[in-house]
Amino acid sequence: MLAIGNYHKNNSDRYHCNSLLEDGWWLDGTSLHKNWQPKGCMMHKYQLKDIQTCLSKRRVLFIGDSLIRKLFYTLTKKINPNVKTINDAHSNLHFLMNENITLDFIWDPYLNSTEINDILFSQQSYSNSIKPSILFLGTGLWYLRYPDSGGYDSWQKKIDTIIDSFTSQIDITTKSEKSENISDSIFLSPVENLIYEKLSQVRANTMHQEDIDKMNNYLAFKRQEILELRNDFMKQDDFNIPFVFNKILKGIPDATEDGLHFNDELLNVHMDILLNFRCNNIIPKKIPFDNTCCFRYPKGNWIQTLIITSITLFVINLPIIIYYRTYESNTLGFIEKIIPQKSTLVSLSILGLSIIYMYWSDRTILFSKSQKQFNFYSFTFLNLLYFIFGLFTIKTNEKDQLFLNRDQTDEWKGWMQLSVLVYHYFGASSIHGIYNPIRILVASYLFMTASIISSLFILTPGLLEKTFEILNNIFNITWSAHEWRFRVRLDLLIVFVGMIVGFVTIKFQEYQISEKRYFSTLKRNSIILSILTLVWYFWFELSRSSKFEYNEYHPYISFLPIISFIILRNSTQYLRNKTSGLFIFFGRCSLETFIAQFHMWLAADTKGLLVVTPPEMFWTNFVITTFIFIYVSHWLTKATEELTEWICVLDEKEELSNEKRMKNLIVVIKEEVMNLLGNLKFKFLIIIFRHNLRRFVLHIHNHFFKTIHAYKNDITTKSGCTHSAIIEQLSRDQQRMFQYARSKPKTLEILAPG
Repeated sequence: MLAIGNYHKNNSDRYHCNSLLEDGWWLDGTSLHKNWQPKGCMMHKYQLKDIQTCLSKRRVLFIGDSLIRKLFYTLTKKINPNVKTINDAHSNLHFLMNENITLDFIWDPYLNSTEINDILFSQQSYSNSIKPSILFLGTGLWYLRYPDSGGYDSWQKKIDTIIDSFTSQIDITTKSEKSENISDSIFLSPVENLIYEKLSQVRANTMHQEDIDKMNNYLAFKRQEILELRNDFMKQDDFNIPFVFNKILKGIPDATEDGLHFNDELLNVHMDILLNFRCNNIIPKKIPFDNTCCFRYPKGNWIQTLIITSITLFVINLPIIIYYRTYESNTLGFIEKIIPQKSTLVSLSILGLSIIYMYWSDRTILFSKSQKQFNFYSFTFLNLLYFIFGLFTIKTNEKDQLFLNRDQTDEWKGWMQLSVLVYHYFGASSIHGIYNPIRILVASYLFMTASIISSLFILTPGLLEKTFEILNNIFNITWSAHEWRFRVRLDLLIVFVGMIVGFVTIKFQEYQISEKRYFSTLKRNSIILSILTLVWYFWFELSRSSKFEYNEYHPYISFLPIISFIILRNSTQYLRNKTSGLFIFFGRCSLETFIAQFHMWLAADTKGLLVVTPPEMFWTNFVITTFIFIYVSHWLTKATEELTEWICVLDEKEELSNEKRMKNLIVVIKEEVMNLLGNLKFKFLIIIFRHNLRRFVLHIHNHFFKTIHAYKNDITTKSGCTHSAIIEQLSRDQQRMFQYARSKPKTLEILAPG
């Protein structure tokens, strides 16, 4: 509702063209001035390739004084950084750049030369090679610097003449152009605010701030008149005044030496604003859409439209479907076969609505977007906040937990997911001291969910590209095969390490290493080695010069901190029995939060942020979008669990077969229990350990493992279960097995009371 309200409030500037030219702020403060944030949209930093795509075979024309000339050189250096700047005063400039881009500058500080009159008032028809794609004009300060020119009054008359030349092309009755405009995009620079503490006394004597304010106020008045004549608010060939230029320069006195001419960094931002205005809707629209200022999102392809329409129709008719499934299935038997139960229908609707919400959030103009900015204090505060809440939700399990038990792995995934979310929200990837540990967390996910299929795509040339091409053609999914291969190579080896550790863990339990005499020494040395390994790792990753250097080592050392953490986390029974409820919650919905963050919390595939509040309310927006994101992810988890069970449900015959195997397994184990109780050795153990039941049960459990391992062929033949299945049943699910046994008293009269 907030996004819809914000959308209607800004209906006259829904594509953020005017806000790009009129409002914004520095996200990184005026000390760095590298990340300018336009109101409500993400600004693209234009590089050579995009400039060539937009301006190929076109002309860009600048007319004005030395300030306009500096902006002209800014664009020239964006295209060719090696171009030599010519500082000859009062001279025109001409450059023919790559891709036949023509750049022209005309020296005319009063905008009263013959060239400007020919451009403004001639009725000639341009071809695309001559007609400017961008026309940028600037004047004002020279009228103040030299009062003999007529000062403010002469400047006002000149502005009226220029603006009238453009508005005369608009038919007031139809609000449309009478004839072809002289340029695709026309800009008139505001009069620049000066830094008077650095301005020369000669200039300061005639160039007064009150006169500059008066000029800019008049430009704002004329700008409003033009807006009232507009019919299409997306049109870019009307007269535009980028008032935001002065906001960019405000409060940065160190960026100028003479109080008048500012450095290239700020002028680069000026030029990027003009290019965003002109080019964002022209250059090819490729995902991620990180240039949302003055930009129309492309329409979805036919299959996206079909999916969204189908989901919408399904949700609308859901009450009717549930009614027939609940009340008419007895009379119409086929309904029960083709329509799933109510819980499954609700889960389908939750999944469908979540897909639509993510699409409308990230692929339309409904939500505003903003750029990300790393802030050390905010980043640290949020990490400490979730860590403290995690500590407050620690719980103690009543029963002793196994090595790497389910709660522990869920907790592990949970705090890692929270770390990744905060990392993404603040764009911390540029800080290599943070990027490197996050790479370890990603490797940890793969360590826990080891899969060998990744190597197939790496080793088979062209297979990945073909797969992504199919996804793009059908679902309009744009993925980079190069990026995918890079990230998989970083973590490919940890997959196999995870497999090996899983195998070693099973053998560790099978051979009862924890009962060996040397185990205490092994445990103590492992803890010491793990601590030293973690200390070495953090020293190593922080001492690398950049994340790119670290990436060269990551595939070969990532297993060290992971295994060290596992050893320390499971070093005592006390630690194994303690888990955090908050982290477990996020761990069990980590898949949904990881996927959903890209489209309902962040924007443009993590390049930006979704905004539902006024842009200046950062923390309010954070709280609202985070709550929605977590709430939807939670219900998505429940929905996917329900749908997974529905899709992967076993048929009745297979269910009966598995139940029969379970019964056979329990009967075999019952026989072992009877043999065990009849053994004089264990009768003696009962007497010895009568005050230590836990240790006695441990001996019983170990005897099961020994027996099954020694007679595995006989037992698997009797029960119909594989050896690995029996081991897994005893080691991780024995409680569920005994509960099942107790529910079958007729079959297991002796075992059930125990």
